[in-house]
Amino acid sequence: MRSAGGGGGGVKAKYGKKIGEGLGKTKAVASSGVRKVKEGSSAGVQWIKEKYRKTTHKR
Repeated sequence: MRSAGGGGGGVKAKYGKKIGEGLGKTKAVASSGVRKVKEGSSAGVQWIKEKYRKTTHKR
């Protein structure tokens, strides 16, 4: 008798590799997205600091 999962190792490896490649692409996109969020946040904080500085030094 054959086991239920016999002979499918090649297909499993093929799809595992494809999924791994997809995850690599996902990681790259997520990493670039995080970088953009950090840059945007930094710019936003600087803008707020400048606005606050201008309003407090107008006296």
